[in-house]
Order: sequence, then structure tokens, then C-alpha cells
Amino acid sequence: MSNLKPLVFVGGSKKDLLALPSQVIDTFGYALHLAQCGEKHESA
Repeated sequence: MSNLKPLVFVGGSKKDLLALPSQVIDTFGYALHLAQCGEKHESA
């Protein structure tokens, strides 16, 4: 198991993210997971 860095949403950023279409949420979620693992999404 890898050590994930903590993920903290600031202000209304989580609410704003969840207001987006589900496909966008999935892409952002995967990109955030990669960032927590110290990696970078190909679109970043």
C-alpha cells in the first residue's frame, strides 16, 4: 500500500468540483489521486 499525501479542499472548491459533469469529476478525481501518490496526470 502506498502512502497517500493528504487531500484538502479549500473554500468551496469541493462543492464546485461536484457541480461539474460526472466524467469531469472522474478525471479530476483520478488526477488528484495521482498527485497524492506523487505522480502527474497526462493532462496536467
